[in-house]
This record gives sequence, C-alpha cells and structure tokens, in this order.
Amino acid sequence: MMDERNTEISGKLVRNRTSGIWNIREHHYPSGLSLGRHSHKNAYLTVVLYGDYVEACGGTEENCGPGAIRFLPAGESHWDKYQASTRCLHVEVPPSILERLHDLQFKLIGALEAPNLSELGRKLYREFLEENAESSLVIEGLVLEMLGQSARSHGFGASVPDWLLTSREILESDFRSKVKLTTVAAQVGVHPVHLCREFRRHFHCTVGEYLRRRRIEYACEELKKETLTIKQIGTNSGFWDQTHFTSTFKRLVGTTPKKFRTAATAGREVVQ
Repeated sequence: MMDERNTEISGKLVRNRTSGIWNIREHHYPSGLSLGRHSHKNAYLTVVLYGDYVEACGGTEENCGPGAIRFLPAGESHWDKYQASTRCLHVEVPPSILERLHDLQFKLIGALEAPNLSELGRKLYREFLEENAESSLVIEGLVLEMLGQSARSHGFGASVPDWLLTSREILESDFRSKVKLTTVAAQVGVHPVHLCREFRRHFHCTVGEYLRRRRIEYACEELKKETLTIKQIGTNSGFWDQTHFTSTFKRLVGTTPKKFRTAATAGREVVQ
C-alpha cells in the first residue's frame, strides 16, 4: 500500500497485478520499518499474510498479525510500525465499488471482524496468484463479501444477551484448557443446545471454532517470543499433540508454526 509522497519507505513490491478494475499489490516490509503519518489517494483492503505490525488510524492503535484484514478509506491518515518482517496483500478498492458500499450506509476503518474473514483473505490471495480469466469477478465477490460480513457483524453487538457475553468470557479465560460445553452452559444457566445455537447466531462461529482461533492467536504471540520450543507452545496453547497443532495452525494461518516463527523472528536465532 503505497504513500505517493513517500514511495522510498513503502517496503518492497513483491508482485503487482491488474485484473479488470482491480489493482492488487503484494508488499514486503522489513522488521523495524516505521512509516510516519500519511494517507493514500485510494481506498485499500489489506490482508496480512504474515508478520506483525502496529497501525494507528481512526483514533486507535491496533496490532495486525497473520490473517488480519484491514480497510482504509481514501485519504484516511495513519502510521505504521513493523515489529517483524511482514508481508501484505493490498487491494485497491475502485470508486465504483465504494459507491455500492455507500448505499449500505456504513463506514469501516481499520480492523475488520467477522467469521471466516481469514479464510476469505486466503482465498483472495490464492486468486491473486492464479491470474485466470475469471479472477476479476471472483475477486470482486470476495472483497464485497468481506466488507459485507464485517458490516453485518457490527450490527449485532448491541443485542447480544448478557448470559451469552458471560459464556464468551468464560471461554476466553479457559480457552487453553479442555473446555466442556455442558459446564459452560451450566454456569450461565442455559441448555447446551441453546448455547450453541445462540453463540453461532450472534458471534458467527461455533464454540469450537472460537476456541481454535483463540488458541492459534495465543500460539502466534508465543512463537514471536522465542522462549519456548514449538512443541511446548502447541501443548500450552491447548492442543493435544504436535500434529493437531501444526495442521490447525497451517489451516488458519496459512503456514506452519516453524515457518511463521522464522518469518516473525527474521534476523534472530530461531528455536527449533
């Protein structure tokens, strides 16, 4: 994502592709790079492929790790600090698409949150690499789905019942343990079937998916520290064996724990 006034500090362009109305760039940013406050002429949807950086926009600072999806409107002032070697896919959102989004009467800035966004981001990257004749239409559908799901998610928060919020707090505090659904349901005073149904309806994922995602997020943070082996991190994150940890990590993050650690700790000794 390039600042036209500071192209010399915008990282390295890995590959660039134009498909119909879409202009897509894959950029690499070295560890330690800081981009001062700037803005871009066009709106961008960004998929973090790997790495770790902090972006400040819309009055808040947010950490951006693997799988994070971000949206910056045209002209939005922000700054970035790259804490690890990072690679991002930047999709320039055409004005014609923004007009359609305007009709939905919502404005999204910064991190987008909705179920399956990381998977949609991986699909978008795969489509970017394919370069086939149908890509332009597929890319448009994926971008609209990502923005649409995020907008819908923002609309559900106020109606979440207190007992369901409590159940999520319980899961958050115990996500690394062997959580039993019946125990959580008993703690909040509802039937397990009702808990499952309402959890998925309001949070757009199952209880199991939520736990897996939190365990992987925890593992990502631990992998950056280099204080424990990968096997130890897998066990501490709540996975019963290394194979389960590796396969789940690769499915959700898009790479193996070892490759993630190597990329996140580039330039430093990596624990094997």
